[in-house]
Amino acid sequence: MGTLFRSPVPGLFFQSPDKAAGQMLWLATSEPGRNWASGGYYEKGSLRAVNTPSVASDLLWDRSTELLGLAP
Repeated sequence: MGTLFRSPVPGLFFQSPDKAAGQMLWLATSEPGRNWASGGYYEKGSLRAVNTPSVASDLLWDRSTELLGLAP
């Protein structure tokens, strides 16, 4: 496994620590609501679309409250 991670292969799939820190630094030093929207997914400084079914979170909440006996 160590040999794999010392090869050039991880560079195809992962960012360098410097690039990842740059993204975090941009988020930390910019202004939410002006430079970026809260709750968004950002990659390389731009907002990325994420397709997630909104139904899943509602179903999870309903099922959780039902199992805990908190459902109305």
